[in-house]
Amino acid sequence: MKKSFLSSLVLMLLIPTLAMAEHFWVGVFTKGTPYTDQTFISSGKLANFNYAIEKEWENGFDIIDIEYGNDIWMAIAAKGTGYKQQVYVHKRDWKKFDATVEAYKKQGFDLLNVENGKGHWLGILVKGS
Repeated sequence: MKKSFLSSLVLMLLIPTLAMAEHFWVGVFTKGTPYTDQTFISSGKLANFNYAIEKEWENGFDIIDIEYGNDIWMAIAAKGTGYKQQVYVHKRDWKKFDATVEAYKKQGFDLLNVENGKGHWLGILVKGS
């Protein structure tokens, strides 16, 4: 149990992330990551958020974290991740989300991040990490 907690703590300190609790956004910043550039996107509307993710991909960024809180969707995007391919999964139904994730895993993708908000399940899967 102690080893698991320490491993989780180390990962949390090494990976830039965002979290939302009690109406406060909390960001964790790190030095020495392989990322060459970073940005973030946010929107209160899921359709706009989906469009923003597509735009960041067009600009050469990969999504490394997605969060939802206080009616806002937010993501951190980075360059230099080493990912060869990313897939964004969005479903309302958990069973459909799970089935889609499993289908991508059979194609060699790994699940990077999952978030739930306003009845929507969002996930980022990656290849080549």
